[in-house]
Amino acid sequence: MARDNKKKKQNKTPETPEPSSGIGIKGPIVGFAFGFAIATALWKYGPLAVPAVAPAPLAASNNIPGMPPARFVPINGRPTRGPENAPITIVEFTDYECPYCRRYVNETYPSIQANHGDEVRYVIRNFPLRSIHPHAQKAAEAAECAYDQGRFWEYHDKLFEEAPALQVVKLKEYAGELGLNEAAFAQCLDSGSKEPIVEADFQDAVALGLRGTPGFFVNGRALYGAQPYRMFQAYFQALNP
Repeated sequence: MARDNKKKKQNKTPETPEPSSGIGIKGPIVGFAFGFAIATALWKYGPLAVPAVAPAPLAASNNIPGMPPARFVPINGRPTRGPENAPITIVEFTDYECPYCRRYVNETYPSIQANHGDEVRYVIRNFPLRSIHPHAQKAAEAAECAYDQGRFWEYHDKLFEEAPALQVVKLKEYAGELGLNEAAFAQCLDSGSKEPIVEADFQDAVALGLRGTPGFFVNGRALYGAQPYRMFQAYFQALNP
């Protein structure tokens, strides 16, 4: 997981603590496993700086022992894939220049789609870490321009295929390769009309306590970093037994 700060990028993935990956574990055992995972992560990665903002409000849902509390994560108007009435909603805050986001897209997301496609509504929001990823902001705006043309997911996948080659000239080139209306795309991207949308996503991510990318909310419950498929399975099992 990448961090948005001025420090030199470290070799290890600076992921925040996450719950245990055991599937179907309940009650105190879940709590112990989640606590052990937190302690391990703190030992491995060290504490992370938390933005000085108030946390987002809790969602109206029941507590599940050992899991993070549920938070309300707005998704109106955001790119979505999967059934609207799916029992599981995953909201991912992503950065197209983040190598850990790319790893997740290549290694974990395909398993979620293959094994839980009908059970999951998947939502993308933007969290470009601009201080360390100079092309992430315009890449996010470009994805929003593709969304206007009904081609968000193809363009989203293309960005991760081509990253880190995300200069503006490349972003326009990819739009042409995918058959988008190039003139409309270029006008959208050059105008900066998508900056407010990306900024709104960014501010929501900070308010929700995210420190880096990728960051997920599974039915409102936080999950940090480029997690393996088994971690999502544990969440699915607990939230939709």
